[in-house]
Amino acid sequence: MNVSGIVIMTMPDKTGQVVESLKDFSGLEVHKVLKDGKIVAVLERESTGEEVSTIRRMYTIDGVITATMAYHHFEEEVNALADEMERA
Repeated sequence: MNVSGIVIMTMPDKTGQVVESLKDFSGLEVHKVLKDGKIVAVLERESTGEEVSTIRRMYTIDGVITATMAYHHFEEEVNALADEMERA
């Protein structure tokens, strides 16, 4: 499981609409909405590729300026890579 902290910058007059659109993203939880249009959220996905795909999808929301990964934790992928290295 991958867990990432995401900061989404929006046009301040469209922040509410963006928050509503983000409710359609499974595995995404909005934690804070700031007056300047920033949204702080946590995203959970099975793989890094799914995370990247989801963040790219955020850019299709009207009012989103940027979506940036501020934190990324991917323990299971690291453990799987370590297991693979031990078998080699």
